[in-house]
Amino acid sequence: ANFQPSIPPAAWDCLRWGWGVLGELAKRFGSRKSPHPMIAGIGVDVVATERIRRMQEEHGERFLRRLFTQLERDYCAAFSDPVPHLAARFAAKEAAYKALGGVGPIRWKEMETRNDERGKPSLHFHGETLARASEAGIIRTQLSLAHDAGVAVAQVVLEGT
Repeated sequence: ANFQPSIPPAAWDCLRWGWGVLGELAKRFGSRKSPHPMIAGIGVDVVATERIRRMQEEHGERFLRRLFTQLERDYCAAFSDPVPHLAARFAAKEAAYKALGGVGPIRWKEMETRNDERGKPSLHFHGETLARASEAGIIRTQLSLAHDAGVAVAQVVLEGT
């Protein structure tokens, strides 16, 4: 016999014809925004610390002022070797750009890395970058930084609705 469980015909069609039909159902019945944050973007970047050291030696304070906020420069300057910390923050900016989709102009100082009292890094947007993130529904950022053996790495996860 032909057994059909008591489920709506559209759902049965999804089972028979494949999951591509779910997209059609979403178009037909509309989709609801989730009340729970979802991953809206992920970005990762790796930077050679010597690249940042070389740029700092060649261009000095001008290089630092162009890429980093005063808060970031002050934080890094507190270390005996600020370059690995600067490289990690630069990697965070690149990773954030990738997580945002990698399109449009980038304003380096509109992406700022801060550390809380325990040292946990966080990423904050300002200005046009904040507006762009808000338009995309971004409600939270997650940031992980590391530096060792001449490289710095950052991973950015953007959460949205």
